[in-house]
Amino acid sequence: MLNFRQKIFFSYLIIFLFFLILLFPYSSKSVRNAIRNVLEDRTQGVIDTVSKANNIQGMIDALSAHQSLVFFRVTLLSEDGRILYESHTDRSALPLYKRHPEIEDALSHKIGYHEDYSYHFGEQFAYIAQAFSFQGKIFILRTAFPIKQINDLSRNFKLVLLKFGIGILVLFSLMTWMIITLLTKPIYTIIEKVKPYKEGRDDYLPHIVFEEKRAAHDFVQLANTLNSLSDRIRDQIDTLTEERNQTEAVLNSLDEGVIAVDNKMNIIFINEVAIKMFGIDKSILLHHHVSLLKSPKCFSLLEACRKKNKAIYDTLDLSDGEKKIPLGLIVTPKKDQGAILVLQDKSNLFQILDMGKAFIANASHELKTPITVIQGYAEMYKDNPDLDSALQGEMLDKIITNCHRMEALVKNLLTLTDIENLPQSQLKECDLADCIHDCTSSIVSLNKKAKVKLNFPKEDNIQVMADPDLLHRAIMNLMENAIKYNTNEPQITVEVTVENENAKITISDNGMGIPAKDLPHIFERFYRVDKARSRKMGGSGLGLSIVKTIIDKLKGTITVDSQKDEGSTFTIKLPLAKYFEPKSS
Repeated sequence: MLNFRQKIFFSYLIIFLFFLILLFPYSSKSVRNAIRNVLEDRTQGVIDTVSKANNIQGMIDALSAHQSLVFFRVTLLSEDGRILYESHTDRSALPLYKRHPEIEDALSHKIGYHEDYSYHFGEQFAYIAQAFSFQGKIFILRTAFPIKQINDLSRNFKLVLLKFGIGILVLFSLMTWMIITLLTKPIYTIIEKVKPYKEGRDDYLPHIVFEEKRAAHDFVQLANTLNSLSDRIRDQIDTLTEERNQTEAVLNSLDEGVIAVDNKMNIIFINEVAIKMFGIDKSILLHHHVSLLKSPKCFSLLEACRKKNKAIYDTLDLSDGEKKIPLGLIVTPKKDQGAILVLQDKSNLFQILDMGKAFIANASHELKTPITVIQGYAEMYKDNPDLDSALQGEMLDKIITNCHRMEALVKNLLTLTDIENLPQSQLKECDLADCIHDCTSSIVSLNKKAKVKLNFPKEDNIQVMADPDLLHRAIMNLMENAIKYNTNEPQITVEVTVENENAKITISDNGMGIPAKDLPHIFERFYRVDKARSRKMGGSGLGLSIVKTIIDKLKGTITVDSQKDEGSTFTIKLPLAKYFEPKSS
């Protein structure tokens, strides 16, 4: 495949060769015509010379003196065809000259030309006959020149013309190539600059700058125009890319799965939530048919939406291993005849409803027992006013105890509500060491047998973002449980370390421990490991749930490691104050 420069060069070369080929026959004819004109001129020159003679004999003598200058043969004839002079033959031996075409033409048109074969000399001659007037009579001067010499002259001329043409062709080719190279170099510079973009190696058209300072003004203008277009295209691409990234970021941040298809039912977008729902790699789904989702219902809804061009609502139970995820499906049409499928995970909604039902049931159950006790003792007291004072005192103590139990339960429920609604603006920097020291003092004052060991890093000024009272309550609750659920002499170890951007609080005890089957549920509301013991101690099953809610509110995490009869270790991680990022409102 020839490039632009080669096409131009070979086009010029072919035109020049075509012109040179056409020139050869024309040049041959031109040479013969030139020789004829020269012969005619020389014939006229001979006539002019002999016409100066005084008589016919003088004219013949003049011809005899000039016969060898140009012509091979010279003949002088009278008007009636008698030979008066013949340069190469004895004229007395020749009859009257026969009428040749050139002689006829000379008598008719004053001059005649004809090429013919001479049997006397055995070769072709070019004959020129020219009539002239001398002393009132018409004479004809016939000259002859060998065709062979004319052909030699023509051939020599052609040879010279060929050499000259080849020289001109070489020179022309070099000059043409140089000129074309000079003129097309800016074009090739532009092509080389945009080649990486054309081949997909660059995302943007590069700026075109000519290294040659003398580049043609037109090409400089072209380069500037392309640079301007490149800048505009780049700005548009950046804008579209930014908008696309923002759109993808928004869609990926949603809790709903989003899938967009084109009019051929090929997936053109799928967010991370939808990918997790279907458990198929994004590279497999993107730009492929929606049937790869292996969900006939999704496919039929998208197809129906695309054809009917209206929104469709439905539900779907999506299998996820052993359980099914209830999904709400919303399919809306797109302007380009495609469609968008939104998958809303209803699991949380059903879970919240279930949690609400469980909460109501648990709260009712927890309240029912003390209310029943209070009601029973109150009715007994009313029906038996004559009971002895000791029994009455015992009954009143039971009523008061259950009232306190209900009060603690209501207070804990209100505390949970307050924690969940705690505004971020109420959090402030707290010194973790001071908070733990206060909790330790309180625990030791409440239980003299309790032994608390504290381990702090050298840099004990550890600041976290928290509500001081809530943080104090969370740590205090864990330390109280370490004493409450302990049959031995309580030994508590509190260790604080700094890991990367977090403060790590580890609270270990030598208590009763927690069975493995109960560990996943201990932070659930109203959950008790030993229900009988908890009720005996006045526990409501909300303590660890309150701790978990407080830590979550402070953007931290809490985990537990426990072995039955070997104690428990609770680990809390809270972000340091300088790394705390408040939630946007």
